[in-house]
Amino acid sequence: MPLPAWLRLLPLLGLLACQPAPDAPRAAFAQALETGNTARLQTLLHANPHLATTPDAEGWMPLHTATAQGQPEVVALLLDAGAAADATLPNGRNALFLTDDPALIRRLLDAGADPQQTDRRGRTPMVFQLNYARLFHELRPQKRDALTAYLDADVAFPTTGDAGATWLHGAAEIGHARLAAHLLRHGSDATSRNTHGGTLLHAAAAGGLAALTDSLLRAGFAPDARDRYGLTPLFFAAMEGHAEAAAALRHAGADATLTDPAGRTASAYARDFGHDALAQMLADGAPPGATSTLDLRGPYLGQPPPGRTPTRFAPGLLSTVHYDHSAPTFTADGRRAYGSLVYTQRGDFFLEMTQQPDGRWSAPAPLPFCAAEESCMYPNPSPDGTRLYYTSDRATPDRPAGQGRDIWYTERTDTGWGAPQRIGFDGGDEYGLSVAANGTLYFMADYAGGTGSTDLYHARLVDGTYQAPENLGPQVNSPGYEDEPHIAPDERFLLFTSLRPSEAGPLFLSVRGPDQAWQAPVPFQTRLGMAGDVRFPALSPDGRYLFFASNPDGNWDLYWVEAAVLGDLLP
Repeated sequence: MPLPAWLRLLPLLGLLACQPAPDAPRAAFAQALETGNTARLQTLLHANPHLATTPDAEGWMPLHTATAQGQPEVVALLLDAGAAADATLPNGRNALFLTDDPALIRRLLDAGADPQQTDRRGRTPMVFQLNYARLFHELRPQKRDALTAYLDADVAFPTTGDAGATWLHGAAEIGHARLAAHLLRHGSDATSRNTHGGTLLHAAAAGGLAALTDSLLRAGFAPDARDRYGLTPLFFAAMEGHAEAAAALRHAGADATLTDPAGRTASAYARDFGHDALAQMLADGAPPGATSTLDLRGPYLGQPPPGRTPTRFAPGLLSTVHYDHSAPTFTADGRRAYGSLVYTQRGDFFLEMTQQPDGRWSAPAPLPFCAAEESCMYPNPSPDGTRLYYTSDRATPDRPAGQGRDIWYTERTDTGWGAPQRIGFDGGDEYGLSVAANGTLYFMADYAGGTGSTDLYHARLVDGTYQAPENLGPQVNSPGYEDEPHIAPDERFLLFTSLRPSEAGPLFLSVRGPDQAWQAPVPFQTRLGMAGDVRFPALSPDGRYLFFASNPDGNWDLYWVEAAVLGDLLP
């Protein structure tokens, strides 16, 4: 009797069930790549050589992943298997952008990776290294080593024009003596100014290049020249703790009694950044940090009001030589102002300025509750000024510092500020925040289940307790990235940044309709007329001015402009 047809198929079905799925080699390869298992990778490549040149779902080639993970043996294996050294990511970056390891850089260059490849923002791998070294002090040693690898490989660095000046000042600022000397030998202009308006002497003092500092002084560079923030080279040597450069400047006649726009001396800077011995050396017998001579009166730190064209806000006070992160914030009565500085030599910290009863503003003073090991951002006072909310990655009982970011607050007391308190929302990290007049918090978070990678939320204050966060919904949030909300005191409108597709820039405004639902966001950056990137939009307490941060000159500074530029967008 013949077997039924379905029974005759059983052996074949069993054979098919034993066969690996088509994606099984790729999955195994990805796992081996993640762990750096070279033996397993070699076996898989022998059977499936195409895996060396197969990108993942986000466009990363195996070579990109291995380079980013610092796996020199895997990089060598992939290159030998036919991986293209110059393959680029969707953002235009090749593997050189992903490493500061000198050995990996040399291996990739030898294999044909282009050191002049530019990403979507026009940056080369070398510019990428320089920018990170300038921004993150703790990364400077390895970034200097990376740039040395390019020098050793005879890669051409820009030496003329604006690009040459940028490189010359950058090399001096990060303390790369050999690169600075190379650029000077090949024609970089020693008389050029940096994006801060400073001379090469400012940069040499900042980088602690004592020999270059001495050479420039002997060549006639003015030891007391000021940059656009009102700082002389001595201030930079003081901030960075470079005693030898400071001594060279003092020997050449640098005046240690000069003050910044807030009335603070170089000695005070040295003390604030933890260089007590240098502070005492610069004090010249006077107490480090003489009494401030600041005499500013009137609203908004006594600054001349802007018109319809944005102007830098409070240069040398809250607009500083550092990365000014987030717009200035004010108490509802406008008598206290807060600024946020990040990636400085002493870490992140907040500045506070207070208007005295006679109308005079105090000098900016660092607030005491941001520890050196934590990142503090987005200071926002409560409507009555008794609390200061902010986000921080400080340690909690269930995690170490740097392993997550939450909303915290501290309360003003008769003697200063109380201990930081964590609000404790669950589900993810919180970043940019703003406080409405009724205490409702608006903030960005990366909670699961949102519309995009990060969304905007609010949490209402009921009987002194914050309720669970609520997503603002798809009308405000996009499938992309939202951040940096600023809520109107009465919650009628919301300013924020978004990376949704838009040719008009990342700044958006959404208004509540008659039914209290959020309306479709409208872009407004083009109304500002700024050449650089723009972030952190916020209105003044009286609604007359729009504040934001921008980097048209390369450094993130604070700007303000009449809110009337928003015209009919505001309700």
